[in-house]
Amino acid sequence: YFVVWHDRRNVSGIGIYGTRVSTSGTVLNPSGIQISYVQDYVELYPTIAFNGENYLVVWNRPSNINGAIVDTTGQVIDSIFIACWIATWSHPFVSTNGTNYFIVWQDERNSDSDIYGARVDSSGTVLDTVGFPVSTAEGDQACPTVAFDGTDYIVLWEDYRNVFTDIYGARVSTAGIVLDTFAVVTQEGNQFSPVLTKGPGEKLLVTYSGFVDSINTRPANTMRIWGSLFIPPVGVKEDKPISKPLSFSLRQNFPNPIFSETQITYSIPGNSNAITDLKIYNATGRLVKTLVNKNQLTGFYTVRWDCRDDKGKPIPNGIYFYRLSVGEKIAVKKMVVIR
Repeated sequence: YFVVWHDRRNVSGIGIYGTRVSTSGTVLNPSGIQISYVQDYVELYPTIAFNGENYLVVWNRPSNINGAIVDTTGQVIDSIFIACWIATWSHPFVSTNGTNYFIVWQDERNSDSDIYGARVDSSGTVLDTVGFPVSTAEGDQACPTVAFDGTDYIVLWEDYRNVFTDIYGARVSTAGIVLDTFAVVTQEGNQFSPVLTKGPGEKLLVTYSGFVDSINTRPANTMRIWGSLFIPPVGVKEDKPISKPLSFSLRQNFPNPIFSETQITYSIPGNSNAITDLKIYNATGRLVKTLVNKNQLTGFYTVRWDCRDDKGKPIPNGIYFYRLSVGEKIAVKKMVVIR
C-alpha cells in the first residue's frame, strides 16, 4: 500500500509526504517520503490512485492542482499541473481505469462552486489542461469523489440546488464526456462529504455524513455516518444549469460542531429588495458577530465564520444561534463551538 498526507514538519510551509506499507502492515518508510515541498507554500488534501504500475498523487495549492507520478519504490518520476479557479481549496479526488487517471475537484470559475474534472494518461500528461465541467447545476456543488465502475467514471458530490444539501452524481466516459446525472441521496436533512469506492461487478459503495432527527424512536437531531450500496442509475444529461425560482432558506452550518471554522449557506428569493441580515448570537441572546447586513441579489450564498466576534476575538466554547432575516422572512438555527 501507499499512504499519503500533508505534513507540517517544515516550519516555512506544508508539504506532501507518503510511505509504503506492506500487506502485513509494516511501515516501510517510517520517516516518510517527500513527494512535494516548496518553501512558503501550503499544499493540502492529497489523494491517490494506483493503475497497476504507478501511483498518481494529487493535491492542491491555492488556485491550482498539482500532482506527481510515483513508482512502487516511492520515487517521484514526473509532476503534473492543472490550472483551475478556486477561492480556497479544491478538495480533489482521483481514480483510475487501470491505465489512465481521472481527477475531480470543486471549481469557482463561474462564481458558484461547480464540479470539474481532468483526465491524465499513464505517462502523466494532462489531457484536459484546464479541466471540463462535470456539474454546473444551480447553487453550489462541493467535495467531489470518484470511482471507476468498470466502464465509466462515477462522480458524486454534495449538492446545494435544493432546500437541503443532497448527494448527486454523474457518469463520465473515459473520453471525458458527461453521459448523465442523477440524484443519489435526497432524504430530509443535510448530507455532506460523500466518499465512493467500487465493489464487485457494477456495485459501488458510497458513505457520507447525514442528518438524522431520531434513532430508534429517540430524538437525535445530529449527524451520523451512512452507507449506501447502489448501481448508478441512468440519469438526465445536464447540458446547462437548471433555472428555477429560489425560495428563502437557511441551511445547517457545516461542520457542526465547529472546531475552528464553519460555513453557512442560504438562499435569497427573487423580487426581494429588503436588507439581508445574518447575525450570530450566544446562548444568552447577546450579539456576537454580524456576518451580512446589505442588499443582495437573488441567489445562493455561502459565508464562512472563523469563530471570532465583531472585535476579532476568539469566542468561548458553547451553543450559538445564527439568525437570517430578509424583510419579514426569518430563520434561526443552532450550532455548537468546541475547541
